[in-house]
This record gives sequence, C-alpha cells and structure tokens, in this order.
Amino acid sequence: MYIACGLPARFTRLNGSGVSVNEDSTLLLHSELNPKMSLRYPIPATVLGLTSNAVIAVLTPVTIGSLIGLITKKSVKTWYPTLRKPKGQPPRWAFPVAWTYLYGTMGYASHLIAESLSTTPFYETADQANSALAIYFGQLVLNFMWTPIFFGLKKPAPALVDILALTGTVFYMTNVTSKFNPKAAYLFMPYCAWLTFATYLNGSIWYLNAGDGPSSKIRVMIDYLVSKCNRSTPPKPKDE
Repeated sequence: MYIACGLPARFTRLNGSGVSVNEDSTLLLHSELNPKMSLRYPIPATVLGLTSNAVIAVLTPVTIGSLIGLITKKSVKTWYPTLRKPKGQPPRWAFPVAWTYLYGTMGYASHLIAESLSTTPFYETADQANSALAIYFGQLVLNFMWTPIFFGLKKPAPALVDILALTGTVFYMTNVTSKFNPKAAYLFMPYCAWLTFATYLNGSIWYLNAGDGPSSKIRVMIDYLVSKCNRSTPPKPKDE
C-alpha cells in the first residue's frame, strides 16, 4: 500500500533498499516493500484535507479565531481596560487586524506545506512536511486556548504559560518548514515576531497586575533577583 500523501504510484523496478523507482528514477514511497519508509506522524486524511485547499486552509484559522474573539468580546471591553499596561501597548483595534492577517498567512503557509507533502518524490521531504503540519495543528490548539484563558478566565499567569509554549512551538515549526519550503517559512516569520511581542505584553500585564496570592510572591522573587543583579553590576566610571 502506498503512503497516502499524494505521491505517484507508478513504478517499474525496485532498488536494493526496497524503494520503488519509476522510469525517471524518481524515488517513491512504498510501505509494504520497506516498512521503515512509513511517515513518523501520519496525519488523518480529514485533518489533512483542511490544508489541501488554499481557501479552506486560510479560512479555517481566521474563522475559528474570530469566533473565539466574539465569545470573549465582553471581557475585552470591560475587564481588560482596568489592567495596568506595559510600555508599547498597541491600541485595541490593532489586535483583530494583526490576528486576522496572521491567521490568514499561517493558513496559507500550511497549504504550501501540504503541497510539498503531496508533490515531493523524496521521503525526507515528505516526512519533514508531515511533521511540520502536525506541529502546525498542535500550535493552533495552543493558540485557540490562549484567548479563553486570558480573557475568558481572566488568568494572565496560565495564559503566559500557554503563550510561552506556543511561541516555542511556532519557532520550531518555522525552523522545520525552512528545511523544505522557505516560502512557507517566510510566511511564519511575522507570526514569530508577533508572538514574541505578545509574550512580552502577556508577561508584563501579569507582572504589573499580580496582586495578592501566588503570583505576587513570584513577582517579589523577580524583583529581588533583579535588585541583586543590579547591585552586583559595577558602576560605570564617570567621565572626567
């Protein structure tokens, strides 16, 4: 049985490694002839179908992200303005604009990855593309969790844990993607930059609004460590 990743099924001979070779000497994946050629993280066809069409790939994250935003809209208008904000806080209108753009670009990037998976004749590229898509769907889960945690539950600390995991995952996904599809990796770069900034905002808001409880104790510890570092730094000599 050929691996279901859209690779051509025609072959004429078999090389010594158990890999099918067609008339153009293009490598084909054939799991019965070589079980080790099976992809490490096979994605179900129904999930893979979300990225095979460019329009669906773009609309899926945009639509889900927009719906989650509508659910927490009240909290954004009432609770969020009461929080202390860090320097560099963008105006409120900038967030839906930025996220609509980022959801669209990441969705199209996922389509480009799916194209690489369905058209490549090489196992290594197919495995990398399949892994990148698996990571893509994983980061979408982390992404969609953040808004309900931060705005729905009004918990900046757990949201910070989520966005730290999300940022690390997206940077790793971008690195994996760059190995076989640089164009898709470039589309992820604004997402990486925005997540870095969003992590700063989330962390700063948590720090500035820690209040009482466990979060305040962590804040005191951070303040103590910062003060110790400042004391250990020798003063700069004054210019004569």
